Amino acid sequence: MAKFVYLYIGGVVPPEKRDQNMKDWGEWTRAIAESGHYKDGAPFGNVGNSMHSDGLVTPYDWKKDSNVTGFSLIEAEDHEEAMQLAKDCPQLNPEYGEGTLEVREWVSMM
Repeated sequence: MAKFVYLYIGGVVPPEKRDQNMKDWGEWTRAIAESGHYKDGAPFGNVGNSMHSDGLVTPYDWKKDSNVTGFSLIEAEDHEEAMQLAKDCPQLNPEYGEGTLEVREWVSMM
């Protein structure tokens, strides 16, 4: 099995849809976990810093910076299966904002 990262980008959920959105995320994550594919993941907070190669440290501004809002670590046979597992993710539901999900292969450094 190969490892993949789902990067969740953007997607501002309207306040009246937040409860349903959280329910959908729980159901989707549970289904992926029960199938043995989900390994870890978390949403990101809105506080942080950007560290630059020249030593500069700047505060992270979630309203104008990259807006990566979370991640999941997935195991799948290949990229195609990882893409198939992602297709029902709530991040891609247009009712919850204009979110993006990037599927990237996890390349181990060790």
